[in-house]
Amino acid sequence: MEVNTNIPVLSVSRTKSLLPFDDTLVCHREAKYEPCMESPSGDTLRKLRLGLTMLSTPEPAFEVPEPVSTKIENQFVEMRKQFPDQVDQDTLHQWLSLARARARTYGESCLTVDRWNQVISMYKLCKERSS
Repeated sequence: MEVNTNIPVLSVSRTKSLLPFDDTLVCHREAKYEPCMESPSGDTLRKLRLGLTMLSTPEPAFEVPEPVSTKIENQFVEMRKQFPDQVDQDTLHQWLSLARARARTYGESCLTVDRWNQVISMYKLCKERSS
């Protein structure tokens, strides 16, 4: 019997993870920065878990106004033309999820063009880092 679940998991790994994952964020260490801690404290983990829970909570309702929706559609079509083998429906879903999370971290319940542009900029930066 299959049971649908929605369990957000953040996996931090120094090497390629053995766990299946939806996306990867590659972090490049620069020589001038040293790690601030070896491993997160219990309090830090609790705060991370609380933040992830708040971002995934469906309330309050999240809105995407018509002008923003039009911009998203147009940008998605452009990106699919530029990168047909990299941008697909899953990519759009990731962008929308990140945009929602980004807006929620600012206490917003409505997506703005500015937040959308921030997410697309972050996506492009991640792609540059991973290539």
